[in-house]
Amino acid sequence: MPEELPERGVAARIVVLEAGPYWGPELQRAFLDSAIDVRSCDRVDLVEQAIADVEWTALVWDFVADRARMLPWLGERVREDRAPPVIVCSEPAEDEWEWLLRSCGVISWSREQQTTADLALLCRRWILKSRGRLSS
Repeated sequence: MPEELPERGVAARIVVLEAGPYWGPELQRAFLDSAIDVRSCDRVDLVEQAIADVEWTALVWDFVADRARMLPWLGERVREDRAPPVIVCSEPAEDEWEWLLRSCGVISWSREQQTTADLALLCRRWILKSRGRLSS
């Protein structure tokens, strides 16, 4: 069973890829007093920079953000077994993409508006799960 994250210092990072600020600031508030750092990005190249220096990460992707570059990036990371857990926030009209993206490593597909608390809990669970896998 993975241990809890330390209370101080950056132990993990949630990277939020979104076209405009919504989930990034929400998750920053949710993890304000924790060892989980939250970074917002609007381009895939910034995602790469944000995950480079922290071992345990989760990626929250607003599916409309930088889709043309995100799909190849995700496919490449999965082939190299370096993909962070990816949580996609989408609209119901985008459901046709779900199973393709799950085959590329997406671990959660949210069709409806979820609460910040639900998304924060999901991120924490996947960070702890990947930490346990990497630590063993």
